[in-house]
Amino acid sequence: MFRFKLVVAAIVIAASAVPVLPAHAEGAVVIRDAGCIFFNGDGQFESLDNSQTVTTSQGGTKTCSGDVTPPSSGKAVHYDFLSTGVGCSTPAGITFFGWRETVSASGRAVVICVIR
Repeated sequence: MFRFKLVVAAIVIAASAVPVLPAHAEGAVVIRDAGCIFFNGDGQFESLDNSQTVTTSQGGTKTCSGDVTPPSSGKAVHYDFLSTGVGCSTPAGITFFGWRETVSASGRAVVICVIR
């Protein structure tokens, strides 16, 4: 049980003291240089400080993107709760299990966390 809690907390979409900018008329908020923890292309955790987080009012999603180590297979990879057993956590410590991550062949990672 203790190990599960550590793993669940591993994917965190968090923001430090960074500028928050409104993105579009739809009510999205963009946080640049947010800190996010991703799975890299080979399934290892990788933390980035130069990523971007977008929060929308429609559907309550958070998207975090950045460049990570690309997959050694040379092909894009996909992760989610079912394939990893890891949840998506917010800075408030709330964990959600509806998330997905895609790492492109070149190492561009995008995590979408559905917050309901």
